[in-house]
Amino acid sequence: MTDETISVKHVKINLISKGVFRRKKSGKPKSRKKVVVIGDTLVGKTSFLRVLNREEYNENSKPTIFEAYLSCHSLSKSKDKGEIAIWDTAGRVKYSELRPMHFTQADLALVCFQIDKPISLKNIRESWLPEFKQYCPNTPYVLIGLKVDIRKAAKGDKNNNSTIISKEYAVTFANSIGAKAYIECSAKYAKGIDKVLEALRNY
Repeated sequence: MTDETISVKHVKINLISKGVFRRKKSGKPKSRKKVVVIGDTLVGKTSFLRVLNREEYNENSKPTIFEAYLSCHSLSKSKDKGEIAIWDTAGRVKYSELRPMHFTQADLALVCFQIDKPISLKNIRESWLPEFKQYCPNTPYVLIGLKVDIRKAAKGDKNNNSTIISKEYAVTFANSIGAKAYIECSAKYAKGIDKVLEALRNY
């Protein structure tokens, strides 16, 4: 079966057979929060999520169709642990009919873009949020700027700075779309991961 002919049924089987649910053995969780991750393909979502899931950074991560991570974290200031199920969705157009099945009962969305790809930010307003809100009109979302290490590397390089999205602009954009927060991350250096975990607890 090719990618073009993959079906909802086969995606579900693939998730189970490959063992993509990973649980941290830290006691029986008392609650569960479902988080979906959306955004253009090739902006760094998969690498970001693997670091968030305490895996090593892999610069050569391949785009996923759908992948899920299940781990235990404190969901409040108490010591009680809760499960956070994070769904990494495909950003490619040909999987648009499959994505909505993962939006069901989502408690939070992480809406991602790459800081040196303005089109990936534009697509959040024009494509990703309208699609998500169609199925989850009342679910909160957080804007995530990925590969923030590129900004530091581009300083002083006039050829690159013109395409780098500033933090100030991204914060203004986040406010304009009604995001609960804006967080910048670098999977390569694990920057911003703690702030994302805090957002998972708070929203």
